[in-house]
Amino acid sequence: MGVFVGREHELTSLAEIVDAPALGQAAAAVVVGDPGSGKSRLLAETAARVRSRHLFRVVGYEPESEVPFASAAELLKALADGPQGRRLDALVFGADEQASPLEPLRVFEAAHRALRAVGPAIVLVDDLQWVDGLTLALCHYLLRAAETSGEPLGLISFARPSPNATAFSESLLQLLPAERLRRLELGPLSSDEALELVKALAPTLDDLAARELAAKSGGLPFWLEALVRTTGGEAEAGRLVSGRLRGASADAAALVALLAIGARPFALADAAVLSGWEPQRAEQAARELIGRGIAVESAGTLRLAHDLIRAAATRELPPDRRRDIHRRLGEWLAETAGTSVRRLGEAVRHRHAAGVPSLDLATRLVQSPQRRLLGPDGLRLLAAIADEADPLDPEALALHTGVASLATELAEHEEARERWLLVAERAESPVRQASALLEASRAAYGLARAPEARELLVRSRRIEVDDDVVRLEQDTHESAILLWLEQRTGEGHALARRAVAAATRLATRSGGGKALAARGRRAYIEALRVDYEAAVMRGDLEAMLNSAEAREAAARGFELEAYLTASLAVCLALRQNGRLQEAIDRGRRVWLEAERRVLPRLLVDAGFWLARSLALKGDLVEAERVVRQAAGVAARAGDVPRARHRIARAVCAIALERGRPDETLERLEETDEPNEHQRIMLHGDLALWHGRLRGSASEASVLEHVAKGHACADAVGCLRCGAELLLFTAEALARVGRREEAREALSRWEALGVREVLDDILRLHVGALVEVDPATRAVGLGAALEAAAEQGFGLAALWIRLDLGRALADAGDERAVAELERVAAGASERGATTVLELAEQALRSLGVRTWRRGAAATLLTEREQEIVRLIAAGASNPEIAQRLFLSRKTVERHVSNVLRKAGVRNRTELAARVGELEIEGLHR
Repeated sequence: MGVFVGREHELTSLAEIVDAPALGQAAAAVVVGDPGSGKSRLLAETAARVRSRHLFRVVGYEPESEVPFASAAELLKALADGPQGRRLDALVFGADEQASPLEPLRVFEAAHRALRAVGPAIVLVDDLQWVDGLTLALCHYLLRAAETSGEPLGLISFARPSPNATAFSESLLQLLPAERLRRLELGPLSSDEALELVKALAPTLDDLAARELAAKSGGLPFWLEALVRTTGGEAEAGRLVSGRLRGASADAAALVALLAIGARPFALADAAVLSGWEPQRAEQAARELIGRGIAVESAGTLRLAHDLIRAAATRELPPDRRRDIHRRLGEWLAETAGTSVRRLGEAVRHRHAAGVPSLDLATRLVQSPQRRLLGPDGLRLLAAIADEADPLDPEALALHTGVASLATELAEHEEARERWLLVAERAESPVRQASALLEASRAAYGLARAPEARELLVRSRRIEVDDDVVRLEQDTHESAILLWLEQRTGEGHALARRAVAAATRLATRSGGGKALAARGRRAYIEALRVDYEAAVMRGDLEAMLNSAEAREAAARGFELEAYLTASLAVCLALRQNGRLQEAIDRGRRVWLEAERRVLPRLLVDAGFWLARSLALKGDLVEAERVVRQAAGVAARAGDVPRARHRIARAVCAIALERGRPDETLERLEETDEPNEHQRIMLHGDLALWHGRLRGSASEASVLEHVAKGHACADAVGCLRCGAELLLFTAEALARVGRREEAREALSRWEALGVREVLDDILRLHVGALVEVDPATRAVGLGAALEAAAEQGFGLAALWIRLDLGRALADAGDERAVAELERVAAGASERGATTVLELAEQALRSLGVRTWRRGAAATLLTEREQEIVRLIAAGASNPEIAQRLFLSRKTVERHVSNVLRKAGVRNRTELAARVGELEIEGLHR
C-alpha cells in the first residue's frame, strides 16, 4: 500500500526518537497495536524519514521465536560487515581460534562495539511479539550500553499486545528517562482519516460507498485496503486469502503454503529447492502472488504481504500438509546448518512440529560450539525431545547427557540435577554412573544445598570405579563443599592439598599437565583452583602463588578463558607477595587479551585487580581509566564477582583518592549491598575514610561502621576479610583518637596470622599513628615510609609521608614544611588529589601559601567546571539544576565542593577569583 494517512501524533513522537541519535542521545519507542492497525505501514513511514545511513532492522518470526538470535540475524550480519565487526564475525559466523565457550554476553558486547563504531544509528524492530529471547536481550543490552556510555542510538519497536511487548516496555522504563522514551498504542483511524484513506486508494468511488467501506473496516488500515481491493466483498482473513487466490495456479497456492509455514521471507532460489521446482517455475508463482496482493518482494526475497494473511493461510492448510512442509523445511535446514546453532535450532523445531524423530539433530545441536546460545528455551526443547524418545535408546541417553551438560553450563542447576540423576539411573557403566552422581552433587552445590550435595557425593563414592580422574574430581568437589558450604576450612584445605598431590601424580604419569587428556586436564586445573582458594582463605601467600602458577601452566594452550583466569590468579598472588610491578604486568596482559577476545566478565575481573594494583603503586590516573572502562562493561554485562568485591568498590576507592571524597563517601553511605560478605569491607571503607577525611569529628560514624563491619565478619566467618577489616578498623580508630581500641584491633590482627606484604606496611603505619607523642610517631612513620618505598607501594607512601609531615608539625619540627611540600609534589605527580588537598591544607595551617594560578581547576571534576562556568555567568542554583538536569540537592553539593576546592567561602569570593581558575571555555 503506497498511501499513508493519519497517525500525525505517532509520527511526531517517533520523529523525536529518530532525531535523538543525531543529538548524541539514546532513545526508544514501543508501538503496540492489534493486527491490521497499520504497524507495518507506520514502520515503513518512520524508516523513510530516517536520515542516518546507519539503519538496522530486527524482525521477529513466529516459528523462530525460540531460536537464538534468529530475529537478529540481519542486524548481526550488517554489524559484522562494519568497521569494527571482525570479532563479532568470528564469534557468530566464523570459527574463533582458541575460542572460549560462546556465551550470549560475548555476542552482546561484540555487537555493542561494532555498533558504537558506526556512529549514530537507528534500530527498527518489527513484530516484537515474536522476537526470540536472546535478540530481545541484545536490543536491551545495546540500548543500556548506549545510555550508560553516552552514545547515540535510537531503537523503535512495533508489536502486537503481548508479554514480550509489555516486558520490553517496562524494562525500558527502568533504563531511560521519560523524555527519551515513547510508548504508543495504535487504535483505529478516525472516521475522517479512514474516509481520506479510502478516497486515496479508490479516487473514483462515490462518497456513500466510500463511507460504507470506511465504517465496515472499523478504521483498521489493513481491512480498509483489503475491502477496497475486493470492492467490499471480503472482511475476514480466510475469505480474503481464498478470494485473492481464486483462479490462481496450484503452484501459487503451494508457494503460499510454504511461505505461511516457513513464516519468514525466502529467497526464490531456496523456495524453488524446497518445492522441487526449476527457478523459472518459482518466479512465475511468485509473480502471481505479488500481482494478487498476497505476497511482496523485497531485497531478493519473497514474503506474505501481512501476518493476517499468513495466519489465515496456515489455518486453511490440512494438518498432514502442514507436517509435510515442516518436514521439508527441517531436512533442508539440517543439510545446510553445519554447526550454526540458529539454523540447527530452526531445523529441530520444524522436524519436531512434523512429528519426525529428531534425536540425531538434537544431539548435533547440543554438541554445537555455540550451544550456550540456546538458553533456557532451547534447553527445554531439547529436554522435551529427549523425554519423548525411547528410554532404552542409547541415542536418547546421549541426548539426556548433553542436556544435563548444557544445563550445567547455563547454571540451570535444578534442571541439571534432575537430568544427571536420570543419567545416573540409566547409565550402564559404573564410571558414567559415578560421574553423573558427582555432577548432580555439583548442581546441588550450585543451589547451596550442602546436605544434598554431600549425600549425592557419598552415593557417587559408593560406586567402585577404577578411574583416577573420577576419584580426583570427587576429592576436589568435596574440598569445595568443606570450604564454601560447610565452612570447615582446615579439613577443606587438607583435602585440597591431597587432591593436588594426586593430580600432580596423574599428570606426571601422563607426561606432564599439558599431556593429560582433556577430561583429566580439566580435573587437574579444577583441583589447583580449589587449592588456590583454600590458600587465599588461610592467607598462605606462598601456597597461593605456587597453586596459581601451576594452574596457569596446566591451562596454557588448553582453554583460553581458563588460562586467562588462572593468569589473573597469578596476578593477585604476585601482588600479595609484594611483587607489585610483576602483578601489574600480568594483570595488564590479561586485561588486554580479555578486551581483544571480547570476554566481558573476565574483562571486569581483570579491570578490578589491575586497577587496584595500579592504585597501590600510585598510578592513579591509569587506575581510574581502567576501572571506569571495567565499570562500563559491568554496567551493561553485569557484575558477577567471584573471590573479589564488586567493581563499585574499586571505583569508589579510586574516586576517594582522586579528589572527590565527599560525594564518593556520600555515595558509599547510600550503597545498598545485599551480600553480607561484601558488606564487611563496605563498612571498613566507610570507617577508614570518615577517619581520614574528618578526623575526630567523625568519631560517631567511625564507631558505627566498625561495629557493623565486625557484625558482618562474625556472621560470615571469612578469615581474610576479617583480618583486612581489623587493619582498616585500627587506622580509623587511631585517626579519631581512640588509640587504645586501635591497639587492641592491631593485636587481634596479629593473632589471626593472615597477612600479605602490604599488610605489614599498613601495620607499621597504624602502629605509628597510635603513638601519643608526635616525635615518637614521626620515628615510626619514617620506618613505615621506608618499607613502603622499598616495596614500591607509592600510594601508601604518600599517606604515610602526609602523616609524617603532620607529626613533625605537631612536634614543632622545622622539617614539617619540606616534608609536606614533598607530599604535595608527589601527590600532584601521581594524580592523588585528595592527599594533595590535605597536604596543602596542612601547609596553610603552618602559614605557607599554597594557591597557584589554575591549580584549583585541575582539582575540579568536569561537572564542577560546568557549574563554575554557570556561576560565572550569574546562574542561581535552581537555574543550574534546570540547565544540567540535576536535582537542587546535587547542585548544592557540587557548589559546596567547588568552594572548598577553590579555597573560598562563598559564591561572591568565587566570582572574584574566577579569573584565576583557568577553566577552558570560561568567559573572562
